[in-house]
Amino acid sequence: MRYISEGRYDILFIIGICLYLIFSSYIVPFTHEAGHVLFLKLFHCHYWAHLEYGFFNSFYGVIYEKCDLTQRELALVYIGGVLLTFIIGIFLLILEYILHRKHKTEIAVPILFVSYSYLLDITNYLFFKEGDIVEFMRTVGLEEKIRYLPLLGILIVVLLLTYLYVDLQRELHVIIEEEEHLLKRIIKKIKKHLRSKTSSHK
Repeated sequence: MRYISEGRYDILFIIGICLYLIFSSYIVPFTHEAGHVLFLKLFHCHYWAHLEYGFFNSFYGVIYEKCDLTQRELALVYIGGVLLTFIIGIFLLILEYILHRKHKTEIAVPILFVSYSYLLDITNYLFFKEGDIVEFMRTVGLEEKIRYLPLLGILIVVLLLTYLYVDLQRELHVIIEEEEHLLKRIIKKIKKHLRSKTSSHK
């Protein structure tokens, strides 16, 4: 098990927050739009895209299809961005869990925050009256269920924040145990050294 000090862990936490802000502002929105494009290409549909990057206004994209799509194809195009974002977010969360089990904290903590940049992005669409998830539900005939989306969003946010708290607390507990173990080893070595020094002076 590799030893990581509590101070080093704080640095990892700050790095994780920075990665979250960068990904949620630039990478995740691009991934979302790529999900729409992926399904449009899958259905051999021509499209027009307007994408904007800015240092202060993050990423913004608008995509219009230039073909006739069936109701099923249109529904998949609507949900494509959220679906791709969700798949990547879950994959990263599983990867973080595996790395955590292997005590690879220096990799696991940043990946945890990156996974949350993807997963929390999805919840934004659950609180909007308009958006990809709402349009998807209208297209598949579930318009009357739209009013329950904010409740689902709250549930997902609570679950994610609970997992984040438990995971970070567990990681911190492991670090404290490692520090105590290291301290005991140091004390043991000092005592051994003092005993050997005392015996040599007799």
